[in-house]
Amino acid sequence: MLYSPIWNMNVLVNMKVLCIGNFLSRSYQAPSEILANELSKKGLEFSLASHFNYRLPRVIHMLYSCLTKSSRHDVAIIDVFSGPAFHWALACAWILHKLKCPVVLFLHGGNLPSFALSHPHRVKKLFSYASAIVAPSQYLAAKLEPYTSKKFVLIPNGIDFDSYQVKVEKQEKSIIWVRAFHRIYNPNLLIEALALLKKELKEFGQIKVTMVGRDKDGTLLSVINKVKDFQLEETVEIIPGIPKKDIPAILSDKEIFVNTTHVDNTPVSVIEAMAAKCAVISTNVGGIPYLLENRKDALLFQPGNAQDLKNALKEILCKNSMRDEMGTQALKKAKKMDWSFVCSEWLALLTALTSKG
Repeated sequence: MLYSPIWNMNVLVNMKVLCIGNFLSRSYQAPSEILANELSKKGLEFSLASHFNYRLPRVIHMLYSCLTKSSRHDVAIIDVFSGPAFHWALACAWILHKLKCPVVLFLHGGNLPSFALSHPHRVKKLFSYASAIVAPSQYLAAKLEPYTSKKFVLIPNGIDFDSYQVKVEKQEKSIIWVRAFHRIYNPNLLIEALALLKKELKEFGQIKVTMVGRDKDGTLLSVINKVKDFQLEETVEIIPGIPKKDIPAILSDKEIFVNTTHVDNTPVSVIEAMAAKCAVISTNVGGIPYLLENRKDALLFQPGNAQDLKNALKEILCKNSMRDEMGTQALKKAKKMDWSFVCSEWLALLTALTSKG
């Protein structure tokens, strides 16, 4: 595979960066917004577009910023997702390319490969405008490699590793699920697996499950109803969203993290669980097998299969040593994704691009 090497330079630069994406920080921090916050601490100056809540004003602001601010910035970073957001990224990249502003495409989302299959010419066109293409996982790089001759720069999603304090004594047989309540993340699968497990595990009454996330499409109500239908009220606690800064604390005393999604890339929620030394059980979709190794630092199962998830839960709940060993291995891997390492990679890339000019 054609990947460029990841630079390792301790550089402190003073440059102006234009970031294009959906920066709705009141409800959700976009990847580039988090990145901008971290790199600002290193002396970089960022302009973000756009914070408008409604789509049309937001897109207009993105395009206007590209037209009017490119000459005052050294480089631009554009978040690239599938769906409608892809088309805004394409338009912005075209403008910046025409105005000779270096463009870094920051790829996100497990749906990008399938989007590329449906829209190959648009993806190739977008990539042609890029000075660099950053992928947070080998999965995205491998799947999108056929659409460009350019080499991908692999830079993982970052976390503040030190904020994930690992408690010496975790709650035994505690399970946590953290994601938005949306059908694509399939939270109902966990409830269905617990209902199956309840019939087989004598110690089921000792299990405590916490589900955390904001509702996106009405799935939260579906989960609540399913918990009632299976009489799991004493087992499952649902917390409908908490500030991101509180995630480390709620993860810190949990033993097992469950990821039930249908589609994924390199989810920060899973990396956060790894940093909290949780034993991870996850679907083996998208970039997950590139991030986690089955039966070493995680148990992987087929998406949508409640029986598979039940079997994985039963095995790991019955084997204390397995939970501890998988958590330890996951913790080691998560250390390499601390912002101190990730920022160094980004600084080196941005410095290399701007020095060419």
